[in-house]
Amino acid sequence: MGILKQLFFSKYKPDQEYKLSNAYIDKSIQLQGKNLSVVKREANQAKGVVLLAHPQKKEGKYFFEQLGHFDFYNQLGYHCYAFDFNGFGQSEDRDLLFANDIAAVIDLIQKEYPDLPLILHGISFGGSQIIVGATERKQAVSKLIIENAVSSNLEYYKWRKRWVLYGVLTSVNTVLPQQNAHNIYTNSIKQLPNIPKLFIYGKKDVITPTFMGKELYAACNSEKTFVELNSEHLTSIKEFPDQYKSSIVQFLG
Repeated sequence: MGILKQLFFSKYKPDQEYKLSNAYIDKSIQLQGKNLSVVKREANQAKGVVLLAHPQKKEGKYFFEQLGHFDFYNQLGYHCYAFDFNGFGQSEDRDLLFANDIAAVIDLIQKEYPDLPLILHGISFGGSQIIVGATERKQAVSKLIIENAVSSNLEYYKWRKRWVLYGVLTSVNTVLPQQNAHNIYTNSIKQLPNIPKLFIYGKKDVITPTFMGKELYAACNSEKTFVELNSEHLTSIKEFPDQYKSSIVQFLG
């Protein structure tokens, strides 16, 4: 693990093994010689595919099993894929280019289901990364569901008053400005004009507050919907399941 990645992400290394049931099919792939852990859970007579991108949590893709996203999407008639970003869960550590993980899984899904529409649903860290990942595979993505995502990494660390990390990131961006290009998500989202987007945020979220979501929403020049629930960070599906799920069902059509 590089120095920068260790500074920003080392605390998210899993301290236990998170196991999924036999209902999940292992679709893990090799990316630059490193294992990227991917699973799939199939739906009957699927009308599309959903790719889930997890928040900055040690359990990685297992987060979606805990909160019921796999069940929800399978019941709607969508095959469901999830993966561990490199360095999280069961994926080997590689680099800080997390959008490459998403692009690689999109390529896998395209090979398996080239004729089904693909929806990306990312939460928090995963929500920001699917914006960048979608710019790499624009033609493959039908819709985006962006939940609790930050508008830029610098703004996030400033908001959280993480001054050491904010200072380090500012210095890196000054010396290597190209490094910051993929961390300003309000810029990246402008590159996706033809992809409809659903934004889901919580009014009580003090980690990635709604103002960040509204910045992304304002920068978005495609069909878009903003849903604001009275929830905290990462808890919308648990606190307001009916509103949460109905907003997704309506968005998916």
